[in-house]
Order: sequence, then structure tokens, then C-alpha cells
Amino acid sequence: MLDIKTNYLSEIGCGKFTADSLSIVLADVVAEEKWIRKINKVPYVDPDSKCLKLYQDLSTYYNGLKLPNGNHIEIVEVKERNKGKRNSFYELIINIIKEKNDAKTIIAQMGLGSDYIGPSIYWACEAGMTAEHIGMFLETTRTFGGHIIWPRWIGTPKQNGEFGYQFIGDFKSINIFRGGEKGLYDRIDLTLFDLKEWYLGQTCKLKFSYDKNKIWLEQFVDFEGFINFFKLNNYVCEKEYKIKNLCSYHEGDKFKYLSPNDVYPTSIPREEIAYSKFADSSLYLTKMRNVLLNIQ
Repeated sequence: MLDIKTNYLSEIGCGKFTADSLSIVLADVVAEEKWIRKINKVPYVDPDSKCLKLYQDLSTYYNGLKLPNGNHIEIVEVKERNKGKRNSFYELIINIIKEKNDAKTIIAQMGLGSDYIGPSIYWACEAGMTAEHIGMFLETTRTFGGHIIWPRWIGTPKQNGEFGYQFIGDFKSINIFRGGEKGLYDRIDLTLFDLKEWYLGQTCKLKFSYDKNKIWLEQFVDFEGFINFFKLNNYVCEKEYKIKNLCSYHEGDKFKYLSPNDVYPTSIPREEIAYSKFADSSLYLTKMRNVLLNIQ
């Protein structure tokens, strides 16, 4: 079973993370990072690329899991790319396995990356939240339940007896595409709404990326299968799988549901009170998801 209390910001070489570990200042010159973040006075490191413990936990959790279409996941390895270099990052390499009559067939091999689905530090800063307030939600949202996995690349076995894999060209990671103003501001609720539209064959914002990830997304059969597999059930209503609007949270699990007008055009809360509500909803739902993940 997972230790759902593990905070991956404590596992990246910056010391134990607590709510008051985080410090954030506005850069005084034009720089790559507008907001300079530190943990215990050490430069912030992103667990989604740099945390070995996170990838080990992902490997432990997903190894052998049966997918909704009947295939299952086989872990190949946790691999460090660009090992020894400053831009190194971890990746979870898996095989999608189909079994029939005691024979195993590799349907595809994929390199998976972790994607944080909690509130953004950047947008929290833009909205005026304090480092202490941001640190408070990170204590929960940077646990296992605050992360999901998406492919970074997909390869299918070569045919006609050739060894190796044929990789999907011009591949587009959903993780990358869903970020920023051109995407969905990294909002997991908007991402789920958009992804549901793709499964239903409707117009959606990230269609190009979903199409490139079709082999992966087909493993879940439909949107319901995706939600159930990743234990995102608290992000939707139980019967119709309508997606909760994380900007509408009130204590006691009270949410409004997203409509197309909430998603297209895409928006992000820009005021402190509004973003704090969004962050509170993420914190609440991460706690709930951790419970579901821990009883797998």
C-alpha cells in the first residue's frame, strides 16, 4: 500500500517540506522564472521530473494493473534520462500487454511522465496568495493523489519480424498541451471536460494531442473507464460523470458542474479569493482521491 502522507517536495533534496518551508519572491529583472521559488532556502525542484521516489511509487502502484479494455500494464523500468546532466528527468517506461491463451503480446511501449493536477504555484502568485497559503495546500496536493500519468512517447512493435518499435511521429504530450493560456491553464477539471468531449466524438480543444495519444486513451474504452481507472471519481458526479467546477467549491462537497461556457474560452481565477476557492477544492479532492488510491 502507498504511504499517502509522503509529500514529494520533501523528496527532492530541499529538506522536509512544511507549509512554512516555501518562499516566493518576484524576480527583480526579466528572467525565465517570474516568481523565484525556494524550499527551505534551496531552489525549488519540480517533483514531476526530478523526484525518484514519486516515480518509484508510480511504478509500484501501476505495475500489473488491469486496464478497462482487458489489457494490463507491465513496468519495464524507471529510467533517468540525460543522467548526470542538469536537465535530467525521470520517466516510467511501461509495456501494454494483451494476454490470450497464455500468450503475451506487447501492444505498445510508452514512456510516462508524472503530471501534477493540483493548483499552480504560478497562478496562485499571480492571484496574490501568500507563500504560507500556497505552502498549506501543497502539503496535501503534492502527495500521491495530486499526480496523474500521461505518455511522453508511444511506440508500437515493428511488423514483419523486425525488432524494435515504430514511434508515433510529431507526438504531443497531453501534459504539455494542457498548460498555459493556449491550453487549459493546467486545470484538471477543464482537462477532464475536454477529454470527455473527445471520447464522445465532440469538438474539443486538445484534439490533436488526444489523437496522438489514441493508443493510450483507447485502453480505458471510454471516459467512464478513464475516471474509474485513475480514481478520479470525486472529480465527477457519480451517475452521469459530469465534471465538477473546481472554482465553485463550498465546504461539504458542494460543487456546480462545468458547462461548455465554463470551458470554452478557457479561464483561470485571477483574484485571491477566487483562486483560494479553487485551491481549497483541489486540496479537498486530493484528500478524497488519496483514500481511493490507497485501497486499490
